[in-house]
Amino acid sequence: MRSQPCVVHPTIPTRRSCSACGFGVCHQCAEVTMRRGLCPVCARRAASLEERLILVREFALPSVLSLMALVAVTGFLINRAAVINKNVENHKLAMSLVESDVYTSAALQPRQLIESPLDELPVETLAQMSPGNLDTPLQKMSDPEADQSLLWIPTREIVVEVKRPALKTRKIKNKPLHVTRPAPKDQLNQHFVGENPFTKYNLDSLPLRPKDVVLTFDGDHLANCVEPILRVLNEKDVLATIFLTGQFIQRYPDATLSILAEGHEIGNHTWSHRHLTQYEKNRTHATLPAINQGVLASELARTREIFSEVTQTHLQPFWRAPFGEHNKSIRTWAYAEGFLHIGWSQGFDSMDWMTNPKSRYYLRPDQLKQRLLEKLKRSESAGKVILFHLGSQRPDEDRPYHMLADFIDEARSKGYRFTTVGQSLSEMMGKPEVAARVRMEGMAIPNTDF
Repeated sequence: MRSQPCVVHPTIPTRRSCSACGFGVCHQCAEVTMRRGLCPVCARRAASLEERLILVREFALPSVLSLMALVAVTGFLINRAAVINKNVENHKLAMSLVESDVYTSAALQPRQLIESPLDELPVETLAQMSPGNLDTPLQKMSDPEADQSLLWIPTREIVVEVKRPALKTRKIKNKPLHVTRPAPKDQLNQHFVGENPFTKYNLDSLPLRPKDVVLTFDGDHLANCVEPILRVLNEKDVLATIFLTGQFIQRYPDATLSILAEGHEIGNHTWSHRHLTQYEKNRTHATLPAINQGVLASELARTREIFSEVTQTHLQPFWRAPFGEHNKSIRTWAYAEGFLHIGWSQGFDSMDWMTNPKSRYYLRPDQLKQRLLEKLKRSESAGKVILFHLGSQRPDEDRPYHMLADFIDEARSKGYRFTTVGQSLSEMMGKPEVAARVRMEGMAIPNTDF
């Protein structure tokens, strides 16, 4: 079989054939290309392909790997930047809880605030009553140069010496054990000094009276439980602290007079029981845009006026925010009008406003009594303030006043004393009446929502 002519030299006899194309390869071409068994044409093609592979291996592949590394690093940096931004936002949010921004609303031009009906700043009274006065200087609200951005609660150290018994196996030198905790008086001071956004001008427990229990009742739009509640309290010789809205006083003047005639303490619950913060919308206590110092002052003042008109006497210097919605700004505005905020102790809401029997918060009288007694037993560090209401939409047999008499008897048998906010505060402060005054003449009170 005759072999194919050489592709490059067709006149020269061929010796072998190209392994790729089958054409012959002459002796001249074989000297160069037969090492690979290819004709010159196929050899050039193979060389070109190898060059391309070399280029890919030496240049393109490192470029791809570098690009992949760049993409990975860029993704990491973007993710890290997002985390840092989130941390910065959280930090700003946390700082906004305690930092003060002056309220600049046109509706709140600097004005001369009315004098509080209270006498003097409670801190001064406490400082005078403390043996040797307090170790830490007390910051007065009237000091315009005080640093309002510090989250500061004055404390004193109490050194408690606890002797540890020596072991039998070896001799151990007895040393006093130092325990630092707030001094008793400072536990009350923190509600009036410093800048703690949760405690300033807010009292929801009685730190110096661990065996005191205060029954409080809020009156808004219903009064269908007033008579049985007053009857039980009268039978058990218990005085309560009751907070009434201006609309309640206007709608139920006879019930208001009956409460006053029984000797109960009556505080301010605003005029219309409106929402003050955004808690209902987003579960935060940021002040609603429609609420400012003037609006709250009007709500409190109208209630104070209608109460004086109906009873010919004055409200006690306490108030309670509707729905428990308040923050440090709101409480400071109210304190400037002469009212200290009184909340309720954690876990001591009777939930008598709950009307759905299927809810786990719907407690019938026996269940509620047992729950309150158990909570009193578990938390004996401070006196408790319990929340009830003067009206209820529940069926009569499920209204909490049915358990009130038994609860009072059983709590008393365990050593608890029923009192009012004013009486307990007076005993804690060592004066016959609560003393407090805020002087902020010509200044707008800073907005410090949290």
